[in-house]
Amino acid sequence: MKRKIFFTKDKNITSFNCDDFKKATEFAKLHHVKLPSKTWLKKNINIMRRFEKYYDEIIEKCKPKLIIIECYYSLEGMALIRSAKKHSIKVADLQHGVQGSKHIAYADWKKIAEGYELLPDIFFVYSQTEADIINKWATLDKQQAIVIGDAWLEAWQNNKAQLPLAFSNCVKKAESIVPAEADVEILFSMDYGMPDKNIIKIINESPKNYFWWIRMHPICKNNYANFDKNFRKSITHKNVNWLEATELPLPAILARINLHITYCSSITITCDRLGIPTIVETESLFTDYNLKNCVYCSMKKVNNELIRKVLIDNTYSKEMSKKDNTAGIEFIKNLLRRDI
Repeated sequence: MKRKIFFTKDKNITSFNCDDFKKATEFAKLHHVKLPSKTWLKKNINIMRRFEKYYDEIIEKCKPKLIIIECYYSLEGMALIRSAKKHSIKVADLQHGVQGSKHIAYADWKKIAEGYELLPDIFFVYSQTEADIINKWATLDKQQAIVIGDAWLEAWQNNKAQLPLAFSNCVKKAESIVPAEADVEILFSMDYGMPDKNIIKIINESPKNYFWWIRMHPICKNNYANFDKNFRKSITHKNVNWLEATELPLPAILARINLHITYCSSITITCDRLGIPTIVETESLFTDYNLKNCVYCSMKKVNNELIRKVLIDNTYSKEMSKKDNTAGIEFIKNLLRRDI
C-alpha cells in the first residue's frame, strides 16, 4: 500500500494540540533531542488517520477476533492499532528482530501514565529475554508479552521434511549458486546503506575458496537497482551474491554459512542460537542477550586475519534445541475462543 494515496495537500489538515506540542518541545530541548517540525507531524498524523479510516472499513467487514502485526511502529501499524481499539479488538505485535532494553519501541514505556492508543495489547516474542524487558513496564490490563518462540526458524530446523515444496526449492537454489570450490560461506547482513569500504576491500581480497552472501535490509529492497549498480562497480571477487542472498528465505542461507558479519542485524541473535559465530559492530544492542558466539569489532577494523581466526577458533553446531512454547500457543488459542 503506497502512502502517497493517503497524502493530501489540503491546508486544513488534522487538528493539533499546540499546548502539548509546546510541552514536548520543552522536554526535548531539556534532553537534547531534536523534534520534527509541527508541519511534519501534522502531515503524518493526517496520513495515519486516513489509514485508520481504511482499516475501519476492513475490520467492520471481516470482524476479526485478533489482529497480528509485524513491526507496529509505522504509520500503517499505528493506524491499524487505533482502528482495532475503537472496535475492541486486541492487537498482537509479532517479534521481527532485536527487542532489547535499548529498543525505544519495546522498552521503558512505564513512565506513561495513560494513553497507549498506539501500542499493541500483546507482544508475541521469541524468548523470555524479550518478555521480561516488556513485562517490566507492561500491565496486564493494557499490555503483556507472551513467549511463542520463533516458529518460522524452528520449522526449518526441526521439520525440514515437512516444508512446502517452494521452500525446499529455495534450499536447492542456494546450493546451486555456490561453486564446488567454495568451502567457506560468509553472510554479511547490511543495515540501511552500502557496506563500509573496508568490508568491500575484505571481500575483494578474501581467499578464492570463500563465498560471500550479502543480504540487504528489507528497507533497501526498494532501492535495489542502485545497490546492484554499486556492487557491480566495487566488487571484484567472483564468489559474491546479493540478489538471491536478499530474496531467499533466511534459514536457507543460515543452514549453509560458516560465519556472519554485520553492523547491528538481529540475525546475530539467530546465528547465536544456531551456534554460528558473528562479528558484530554494535555491542550495546545485544547486552540483554547472553550471546556466546560473538566477536565485537568495528567494521572499519575487521580484516581477513580476524575472519580466519574466528573461523578456526569457533567450533559450532547448526542444530537448534527444540523449545517448549506450548504455553504461548495455548494463550493464542484461548484468546481466539473468547469473545473479545
